Amino acid sequence: MTRNGKIARLPKSTREELNRRIDDNEEGKGLVAWLNSRPEVQAVMTAEFGGKAVTEQSLSEWKKGGFRDWLAAQERRESLRSWMEEAEEVAPELRNGAVMRHLSALLAGELARAAREVIENTEGPAERAEALGALIGRFAQLRREENQSVRGQVIQERWDREVAKEEEHRKFSESMSQNRALRLQRLCLDLFSRGNDEPVKFAGLGATAPAELAAARPAA
Repeated sequence: MTRNGKIARLPKSTREELNRRIDDNEEGKGLVAWLNSRPEVQAVMTAEFGGKAVTEQSLSEWKKGGFRDWLAAQERRESLRSWMEEAEEVAPELRNGAVMRHLSALLAGELARAAREVIENTEGPAERAEALGALIGRFAQLRREENQSVRGQVIQERWDREVAKEEEHRKFSESMSQNRALRLQRLCLDLFSRGNDEPVKFAGLGATAPAELAAARPAA
């Protein structure tokens, strides 16, 4: 809802601070004095209200309107934060399908109980067939949703395996790169310390030293 009172026309940051002060049970007179001392409030009052100051009546009207809206918004945010925290806690169970399997078992049991009541308590064949048909439709829908959940679980597990495999490959590659760098460093030190002409092998790499490294080797 758009509000048009004096306080409603103030900058958002000023209204936010005012709402927090009201929520902290600060006195009305002190809040009015604080508002009227603010340069941004004075500017709005001069530009839009003929220089009239914020009054206790203005504050009272704000408490009944804008402040209540602010409180409701705070409650919604808190509820959303709480819901997100709970969702994070149950996420592992949702991913492995335990909740859906449990729910499916409960619903299947209820549908079976309802079907038995229809068979026992519905006399007319047509009425019994119609009622059972509705139950069968619900059961089929339940099975489809359960199958979708299982497929989603399989896809998630496959994705998790691929991510784990990729991470393992990355760590292995980094380790190999570090080992190769160390072996090359040892090779260079060994090359410059030798004084004969026999080919120098890369330790563990199965290749001779590059010609430029051999040429840079000091003479015996």
